[in-house]
Amino acid sequence: MVTGANIGISPGTSLTGFPPGVLTRPAVEHLGDAVASQAQADANTAYTHFQGLTDATGIAPSLDGQTLTPGLYKAAASLALSAGASVTLNAGEIGAAPTPALQVMPTGLLIGLS
Repeated sequence: MVTGANIGISPGTSLTGFPPGVLTRPAVEHLGDAVASQAQADANTAYTHFQGLTDATGIAPSLDGQTLTPGLYKAAASLALSAGASVTLNAGEIGAAPTPALQVMPTGLLIGLS
């Protein structure tokens, strides 16, 4: 079920699984349109940016109460955030400075702000 968020595909115009999947308004399907094409281009740009980050700083397994400034943070295994706790991703001035990114090994999961 997709509720309140859009779903799209690019390139292409065929999305399988809907139905039986459910798209609840105000969600919109973007099948090969300009919105889907731009989302694909943005995803590629973000992927390329984050793949190019080097010089990672090690990070403790618990994110509780941490404030992360722009840069790449690398965890050797899993990361945890306790219920009710918070982590602040301080991106500085959006668009003017690099943003924080988390890389969790060995899964290769990369999370960042853009």
